[in-house]
Amino acid sequence: MKETTKEILRRIETVKERRRVRQLRLLSCFTVMLLGGLTTAISLLSSDSKTEAGYSVMGAFLLGPETGGYILVALIAFLAGILLTVLALKYRKLKAAKKKYTK
Repeated sequence: MKETTKEILRRIETVKERRRVRQLRLLSCFTVMLLGGLTTAISLLSSDSKTEAGYSVMGAFLLGPETGGYILVALIAFLAGILLTVLALKYRKLKAAKKKYTK
C-alpha cells in the first residue's frame, strides 16, 4: 500500500514539474515576443523626419530638447521617494530596537 502511494505521489510531482516547465517556456516565448514588439514599436515611433542624428545616440532618440525639465523633475521626485523610503525603514528599525530594549 505504501509503495502505491509513493508511486502516485511521484507521478503527481512529475505532472506538476512538466506543467511548470511548460508554463516557463510559454512565459519565456511571450517575453521574447513582447521585447521584439516593443523594440519594433519604439523604432517605428522614433523614426521621424524631424529627428536629428544627435538624438539617436545612447537611447535618447525619444527625447526632444524641451523634455529635459520634465525628466529632471521626475528624477528628483524619484530620488526623494527613495530617500524617504530609506529614512522610514531606518526609523522603523530604530523604533523597534528601542521598544525591544525598553521591555
